[in-house]
Amino acid sequence: MLTLLVASLVLSNVQAVWKRHARTASLRRNATTEALSSSSALPQCPAGTILLSLGRTGTGTLSWSVDASTSMSLCENSKEYFNDNNGHTHGVVTKDKMEGCMATSGKNGGVFVHVKPEHITKDRAAKVDGEILDPEGFFKAMKEAGFNHVVLNFRDNLLAREISSYELHTDPDVKETYEATSPEEIEALRKQYFFDVNLPERFEFLTKRFNRCAKAAKDAGLPITAFTFPEVVGDLCGTVKNVVAKAAIHAKEASEEECQPPVWKACQTEVIHMDTSHRAKTLEERVGDKAAKYIRESITGTPYEWMLDTSKQVWPEDVHRPIDPILG
Repeated sequence: MLTLLVASLVLSNVQAVWKRHARTASLRRNATTEALSSSSALPQCPAGTILLSLGRTGTGTLSWSVDASTSMSLCENSKEYFNDNNGHTHGVVTKDKMEGCMATSGKNGGVFVHVKPEHITKDRAAKVDGEILDPEGFFKAMKEAGFNHVVLNFRDNLLAREISSYELHTDPDVKETYEATSPEEIEALRKQYFFDVNLPERFEFLTKRFNRCAKAAKDAGLPITAFTFPEVVGDLCGTVKNVVAKAAIHAKEASEEECQPPVWKACQTEVIHMDTSHRAKTLEERVGDKAAKYIRESITGTPYEWMLDTSKQVWPEDVHRPIDPILG
């Protein structure tokens, strides 16, 4: 019961954040459409970029900054248009949705959409005819719908990512994302994120699932651009500029006629959910003494031990890596 309550609160608060950004994005997109129409007699290149990345890896900041800084926009002002988890309103993943997204946004300055591996890797029966449940089918259909570019982003310190996700729902200083208000709800979250999890197995599972999706994108013949997490958070404007530059190249390559590709406007950063991660605090202060003890015992003596220093962002060269993420 507590888990259901927490999930419901998570959804309602996160949706409120996205709605506020959506209103701003709509105004920007209308202005961009007018500017593109007046500045070029060429037709717009169909352009669709897919960001494949786990959550809590700077994806909200990157996605909304692309929306603010370039001619590209989000499908129906939704960062995770293909997310049907936790009751999201856009429904299940189908080719019709892909084609609709490309028709409304992809041919109007370009479209940018964030896809998490769990959105497109479903171990269940289809809910409707035509639902796509696997990454192989997803990326093949996306290419057929007109999407022509994939951006890969992977955060090496997976422990820092898990803790950041946990904190997103427990920080009383950030009212929009404060979900766990009672000791019982906080304990339920700690069980969900830590106590009920074999952390080394969890990290390997996340990497393998990401790799399956990245391989599916490559096998579908979609051009790949990869960024590291330090690049995204350390040079946001530079990363956004590179995203739209690559999107423009691949949109023109995919077009059968001369056309206007996505364009860079000016750097406007939209920083999302950064204040919820308390990186200056100790592990005990962030997750509690019992959870911190469990985490330390779980990964000490494993290749993941270095992650206990959550300020470290890059896998150390002298530490064996069980599974390399596919990045290009």
